[in-house]
Amino acid sequence: HYLSLKSNDPDAYYNRGTAFFQLGEYQAALKDFNALIKLAPRDKNGYLQRGMVHRKLKHFEQAIDDLTDAIQLNPKSADAYFQRGESYFDHGEFDRAYSDYLFALRFKPNSGQVYYALARFYAKGRKDRKKTIEYLEKAIRKGYNNLEWLKKDSALSIVRNLKEFRELLDQLAQRQREAKARISGKGS
Repeated sequence: HYLSLKSNDPDAYYNRGTAFFQLGEYQAALKDFNALIKLAPRDKNGYLQRGMVHRKLKHFEQAIDDLTDAIQLNPKSADAYFQRGESYFDHGEFDRAYSDYLFALRFKPNSGQVYYALARFYAKGRKDRKKTIEYLEKAIRKGYNNLEWLKKDSALSIVRNLKEFRELLDQLAQRQREAKARISGKGS
């Protein structure tokens, strides 16, 4: 049973919508972000979050519209550019995704997540194995560390059997083992 809210508190809708999003309850999140935007139509975070919900629901055109609104309200939002790029990518609009990823990097140049997205672009949008590996290397150097997703991401199928890709997986697995050992006090 959900929390009841004061109907005029945009922050409460934002917080509850974010919680629903994290729980995977996208329809409930969508209702809260709709209410937030109705109460605070210039709230850039409302559009960003609602755009992310629409992407999860595979409503790509609505996601792109909301994320464009978020960018108009905050033109330096790396997150809004990145999320719109992801929506374009999921919708098969690879060149537009690429452009948004570059904008995201302009505002967040050390984002491993954005470099990973660029690797996916080169794999799926350009079928360029060399650039895919190059951007995967950059992503890992910049902190990308989702080994399990890296192993199963279907966008990377063109590099999956390359020696360089397997080496990157091994490198990331080794880093994770070392980090785990440091945390548990067994490492140096």
